[in-house]
Amino acid sequence: MSTPIKSNWILARDLLGLMVALSFLVFVVIMLWEIFFPLVISVIIAYLLNPLIGIISHRFRLGRTTSVAVLYLGFFSLFGLSLWIMIPLVIKEISLVQIQFPVYMNYTQTFSGQVLDRLQQWFPALPLKNYDLMSMINPVNAFSGGLRNIPLIIKAIVNVAMNIILVPFVTFFLLKDGPILKKKLYELIPNTYYEMYRNLAYRMGQQLGNYIRGQAMDALICGMLSSLGLWFMGVKYFLLIGMVAGVANLIPYFGPVMGMIPAIIVTIIDKGLLPGPILAIVAMFVVVQLIDNLLINPVVVGNSVDLHPLVVMLAIMIGGALGGLFAMLLVVPFVSVMRIVIIEVANEYRYRKSLKNSLMS
Repeated sequence: MSTPIKSNWILARDLLGLMVALSFLVFVVIMLWEIFFPLVISVIIAYLLNPLIGIISHRFRLGRTTSVAVLYLGFFSLFGLSLWIMIPLVIKEISLVQIQFPVYMNYTQTFSGQVLDRLQQWFPALPLKNYDLMSMINPVNAFSGGLRNIPLIIKAIVNVAMNIILVPFVTFFLLKDGPILKKKLYELIPNTYYEMYRNLAYRMGQQLGNYIRGQAMDALICGMLSSLGLWFMGVKYFLLIGMVAGVANLIPYFGPVMGMIPAIIVTIIDKGLLPGPILAIVAMFVVVQLIDNLLINPVVVGNSVDLHPLVVMLAIMIGGALGGLFAMLLVVPFVSVMRIVIIEVANEYRYRKSLKNSLMS
């Protein structure tokens, strides 16, 4: 008695339906991004913290809810301690920026005037004679523009406050009920495709989890190294710039340049357009990237995405064009997941085809 097997056409139909459903889901998420944003952040945080739940449960023989509560207590204690240490330093640097702001504005006005004069000499046909570049960044104009955008500013503040409140709660329930939710989803899978979906979910979870945890640790280490290097060279606001460099490092290839630009701008404003300090900053960021690419990234992140560098660069450029900075952060793991889906579907198709041929022979 032969085992009934669906034809390749039926398999293709089911897979096409799955892809249409996933495309519709992605479309809905994009259209309702403000609603789904805290859920996406909560899922990322849950991936970061989930391995610790298993360690706490196994080592101390605690229930999952108790383990999540213990983890939350430890996490928020460390977070509060970090804020207690970091906030005074950040406030001090922001205060310095405010004090030095008039100096920066005067320097910017002088420097921009020199640049426009030089461009007018080189290209007399350009209408730059009466062009007022400083009007674009004038504090009075910025303030008046800010008054006109007060409703938008209030809306943004409310959204941020709601996300700060929602994300910890959603993350708590994802960590607490994650295995139950996964079990319920598995029960909805047809028996014909159960093994394929189970293997697909496992590989996607492993790859996404490793990528997210590795990138977070990599960004933290690169941010610390950048801050130390800038502090050693005497660059102002080294802590703020190092934090920006660490976050920017999450974007492959383009991130290091984005993190280096603020340091160069601050150095030019503080010390003038001198090649020595600028080259020193470039060299420092190059050294940090060498350490990252040769030591940190292979150990912490590894080959979690397993994508060709050209594919990564193209995906980042497409993500930046379609969804901005946040899309640039998410596009690499998304492409990696789609690669896994294609590989698993192709393997399932070949397996069913070979099994059908063996039964027919």
